[in-house]
Amino acid sequence: MNPEKRSIYNIVLFAIIVGLSLSWYGSRDTLILHFLNFTQPFTVGACILCLYLLRRNQFRVVETIAGWTCIIYVLMVHVGLLSPGDFQPIYLQFLAPVVLLAASILLIVFEWRPAIAMIVGMYVVHLVLTIVLVVRFLGSDKLGIELYVELVVVIALILLVMLSVYQYRHAAVLTYAQTIERLAYTDSLTQIANRHALYASLEYALSAQRPMCLALLDIDDFKRINDQQGHNVGDQVLQGVAQTMKEVAPTSLIGRWGGEEFLMLAEDGTALLSDLHRVRAGVAALDVAGQHITVSIGATSLQSGDTQATAIARADALMYRAKAEGKNRVLADFGPEAVRLP
Repeated sequence: MNPEKRSIYNIVLFAIIVGLSLSWYGSRDTLILHFLNFTQPFTVGACILCLYLLRRNQFRVVETIAGWTCIIYVLMVHVGLLSPGDFQPIYLQFLAPVVLLAASILLIVFEWRPAIAMIVGMYVVHLVLTIVLVVRFLGSDKLGIELYVELVVVIALILLVMLSVYQYRHAAVLTYAQTIERLAYTDSLTQIANRHALYASLEYALSAQRPMCLALLDIDDFKRINDQQGHNVGDQVLQGVAQTMKEVAPTSLIGRWGGEEFLMLAEDGTALLSDLHRVRAGVAALDVAGQHITVSIGATSLQSGDTQATAIARADALMYRAKAEGKNRVLADFGPEAVRLP
C-alpha cells in the first residue's frame, strides 16, 4: 500500500470512529432507532481493528474487513428497520445513500469484478428488504413511488460502476505503459538506467546547452574475473558496483553504459567529483565471492561545440589514463586536481 493510501485509510477510519462514537454516545438516552445500539458499536469495533491491522501492515486484511463491514452495516440497518418500534416512513430516504456509500467503498477496496458482484448481491438484498418495509408498514399502493426511487438508485449505481471500471482500465493501461517505459530505459541486470536513458539525458543537456559533467567508470580486470570465476560471479560484481553507486552517489544520474562500463552525469562538477571519490572508495571496499574490486574513472565537463561522441571520447581517454597510472583512481579535466590530456 502506498503512503498516500495508507494516510487516507487512517484519516477515514479515525473520522468514522469519532463520528459514530459521539453520535451514539450523545443520543444514548433519546435513541429512537434501537438497532443503532448494535450497528454503531459493531462498525466502531471493526474500524478499531482495521487501525490496529494497518499498524501491522496487514493491508489486504484491512480492506477485506472494511468491505464486508460496509455490507453487514447496510444489512443491519435494513433488518433493524423491520422492527415496528423503529420504522418511520422518513427513514426510507436514508437507505439509498447508505447503499451508494457502501458501493463506493467496495469499488475502492476491491478489484472491480468482485466489487461489482458484491454490489449486485447487496443491492438485491436491499431491494427485497425495502419492498418488504414498504408493503408491511405503508401498504402496497405506495410501492410504485419506492420503485421509482430504486430506479434512480440503479442508474446511480450503474454510473458509479462504469466510472470505476473506466478508471481501473485507464490505470491498468497507464501502468502497462509505465512498465514498458521503465523496461526500455532500465538495465535488466543492475536495475539502473541503461544506455538509452543516458543517451537521452546527455542529448538533452547538449541541445539545451546546460552545464553538465560526465564520468566513465570501468571495472578493473573484469575480464579476468569473468574468465576465472565465471559469468555468474561477474554478474554479481556488476550488481554490487551498481548498488554501491546508487547508495553513495545521490546527486548524480547513474547508468550502465555497456559491459563493465558505467556512466555518471551531474550538473554540478564539484558534487560529481565528490560522488566519484565515494564510489571509488565504496567499490574498493566490496567483497564479491572473494574478489577485490576496483574501478578506474575518467571525468570531463561538457565544452562548447561538444557532441555526445566527443564528450564520451574525452572521458574514455581519461579513464584509460587512470588505468595506465595504476587503476583504482579518478582523473578529471576539471576541479582542483584537473589533468590535461595530451
